[in-house]
Amino acid sequence: MVLNLTVLNIFMLKKIIYQRLCPTKTIKVIFVDKLNCETFLKTGLKIDNLHYDPEPAKPNTQPVQCYKCCKFGHPAKYCKNVEICNKCSGSHAANICTSTDVKCINCDEQHMATSKQCKEYLRNKEKIKKTIFE
Repeated sequence: MVLNLTVLNIFMLKKIIYQRLCPTKTIKVIFVDKLNCETFLKTGLKIDNLHYDPEPAKPNTQPVQCYKCCKFGHPAKYCKNVEICNKCSGSHAANICTSTDVKCINCDEQHMATSKQCKEYLRNKEKIKKTIFE
């Protein structure tokens, strides 16, 4: 059976090994619409009498948090903010922190900025879920 599915793009996924991007055996196929994607997931792919069963991508629901300034929405490598301690919210690196006080830079509560119970973390996580599943 031949299906005429419309593909927008195909990427070979890569992973970082010893600070180098290396190809994997996984590809990402982007279709023009949801119907094309669902058809592909049901029928699979046949190449030279070999059948491949595709898997849907698993969306990342974790907020991106910068490990330099501890804010959400960007990674450290793009951060232009000053370094903030994730323990006490001081303007120094966490590995040199001597404070016994714990304070979150994002919500001013008494927990580390990396806490999964932080109101700001939970708000960002919920925002991502709404974007993905709506």
